Amino acid sequence: MSVLGKMRQLPSTVRSLLAHPSNQGRPFFALARFLRWQIGSRLVPGPIAVPLTGEIKILAAPGMPGATGAAYLGLHEYAACTTSDACFEYGLRERARGRVAAIPPD
Repeated sequence: MSVLGKMRQLPSTVRSLLAHPSNQGRPFFALARFLRWQIGSRLVPGPIAVPLTGEIKILAAPGMPGATGAAYLGLHEYAACTTSDACFEYGLRERARGRVAAIPPD
């Protein structure tokens, strides 16, 4: 996608970020996560450890839509992960598909 095409998507992306349940009432936090990923993913070569929820992190790299969503939103499958068991099962399914690699807490 061209730079112009990405710029056209920016307002839609920002609206989605601000409307997500995990960002309600925290617009500055949401925009800060977005900018941190956009800048950091270009400066750091290879995968980046991104906080998901609590002490759990995932390895994310540009071009990984699910991981990029996690960098923007934290737990982006909000409704599917209302309990820790549901979130764990979701993570296992995503990992089996090769979409995300979880880093357990220290």
